[in-house]
Amino acid sequence: FVLVVFTSGFAQDSKSGDGNNFSTSGKFDSKTTGQIPFTTEGIVTITHSTSQTIVTGNSVSCNAGGLHTNNSYWRAFNLPSFGISGPYTVTDVSIGVEQATSTSASQQVTCNLYTSSQVFPAGFPGSLTLIGTSTVDVTPQTLTILNIPVSGLAPAGSELVVEIFTPDGQTLGNGFFIGSNSLGETGPSYISATDCGISTPTATSAIGFPQMQIVMNVTGNDGAPCPVGP
Repeated sequence: FVLVVFTSGFAQDSKSGDGNNFSTSGKFDSKTTGQIPFTTEGIVTITHSTSQTIVTGNSVSCNAGGLHTNNSYWRAFNLPSFGISGPYTVTDVSIGVEQATSTSASQQVTCNLYTSSQVFPAGFPGSLTLIGTSTVDVTPQTLTILNIPVSGLAPAGSELVVEIFTPDGQTLGNGFFIGSNSLGETGPSYISATDCGISTPTATSAIGFPQMQIVMNVTGNDGAPCPVGP
């Protein structure tokens, strides 16, 4: 398995490992940095992604022949830095999908929500507390934004950590490349994949893929009161 870049269905070797591969397969405007504005009072979407564009051949996964092993993609959100002063109740997470393929009708992808007692990824995994999880069936698709309903309560002042986990798809014939671009991010994108020698979440820039800036958005209720009267 080795680290490779995906382009038009073909994998190109990049970094050697033990037989597994890392393979690669709209801007927002807001008064509060990192927030996508919504009209519904109290509903806030936060993101590190400067653009929602999904770029072909930009992401990596640990795989062999385009079929992935266990991969986790991570982002951390310090709630106060997004202007959220109270508790934040997550309702869903949306992610970019560069490519999802399967010999079946669909494959499973899990979204885990955590709070971290330290600045992520310091103290991993003991610093993380699971506050929510959801598994969805993902049909074959390319260059899309996938919404994952998931609930979890992050206390006021906490750091929210989101993990997107794709279980080993080699036996089932599954391939998955999370969506990304190189158009800017306000926080690091992380990946972990034990079969490629990355047992702890590591910034994509640190493994030679600085262009892989994961598109991920978190939507929730920040507890702000609804307006009263007309």
